[in-house]
Amino acid sequence: MVTWPFVPIGIFVWGDGMVLGALLFLASVWLWFKNDSVCTGLFFSFYVVLRTFFEIVYNMSAQFSTFRRPWEAFLPQLAVQMHLPVIDLFVFAQITYTAVCIVGMMFFIFYLKKYFAR
Repeated sequence: MVTWPFVPIGIFVWGDGMVLGALLFLASVWLWFKNDSVCTGLFFSFYVVLRTFFEIVYNMSAQFSTFRRPWEAFLPQLAVQMHLPVIDLFVFAQITYTAVCIVGMMFFIFYLKKYFAR
């Protein structure tokens, strides 16, 4: 089942929420006590790059798979509402995650440059 309130931070199913929620909580607490904006930017930009890269790989493999996972059960209804074939939803997600990954990589390079300029 999709966890809609957590989608903005990249958590799409409950299993992700359990693992990534704990990771992000602990990292946020650690970064809060560290009180360094460059390290915080490095961590979260790296997280976005890594997370979106694996979402790109997932969506690319899902395009060519006939197997549907339980959390993809809503896709046929969504595709009908948007007047698209289901495969186009995976392509749309792949393109979206590619754009987010590129922006995340730009931020990562920016913070990495600031980190080494100290």
